[in-house]
Amino acid sequence: MKKLIALLTAALFIVGSLAACGEDKTAAGNNNILTKEASAVEPTISEATAAGTPAETQGETEEETIDPDRYRTPAGPYDAVESEKSTSLPGLKVEAIPYQEENKYFEVILLITNESDKEASPEVYVTFYDKDGKVVDEDSTFYNALGAGATGYGYLRSDEPFASFEYKLEEGASAYHVSADADVTMTYETDEASVKVSVTNNIDKPVEEVECGILFYEKGVLKFYTEGYCCDDDFEIKPGATQTKRFVYYGEGSFDEARVYYRAVKRAEES
Repeated sequence: MKKLIALLTAALFIVGSLAACGEDKTAAGNNNILTKEASAVEPTISEATAAGTPAETQGETEEETIDPDRYRTPAGPYDAVESEKSTSLPGLKVEAIPYQEENKYFEVILLITNESDKEASPEVYVTFYDKDGKVVDEDSTFYNALGAGATGYGYLRSDEPFASFEYKLEEGASAYHVSADADVTMTYETDEASVKVSVTNNIDKPVEEVECGILFYEKGVLKFYTEGYCCDDDFEIKPGATQTKRFVYYGEGSFDEARVYYRAVKRAEES
């Protein structure tokens, strides 16, 4: 079941970064980073809700409602070491972030940047070890249609605490899709409690499986992450349409930076 969850939830995204003070930014088919010093004031629920008024779109707008009774997650960096035996593939740069959530999820977030001039679909395998070097768990996933210049986001999970981890990337191929990152435009804005993402399809064919992942930071430290689809009920965005989704921060305290990742694909026969 864990492997299935990883396959369904790991996502490949273009990345942007924005401060938690009402900034808005646009990205279209490339990596885009905005850094700015921001207020770290914890908002009230009413303030956060008022700040999240949805923008007009040609498609339906999906908004996550802030739950005032939801437990704030004591999440953040996890003390684990990356093995020197970890291996990537030519043209792919990997950043690994050990992460723990609610004292029960032990994960490694992998940011994979495609620095080559062609699309890549790497298969990823991670082995987790205890302090004595004994294997405690393994996980794997597939990064589907990672476009040239894009940064892919995904997580791999261990059911047990781990002291170190080793990842291995192998060449894979997407059977049905090609990247549509360059065919969509993403705009996003933030307040102290959330990030609102809008994605527009700029081509005359549907783009599919448009996923977004948001990493929330405070003073450069990852505090919380969340993810979800930004598409219609058919898991696509129709030609010329825009879909919007709001992602709420449920980490402890507050955040001063959010990094936005998105990915989009289209049918290979329609490329």
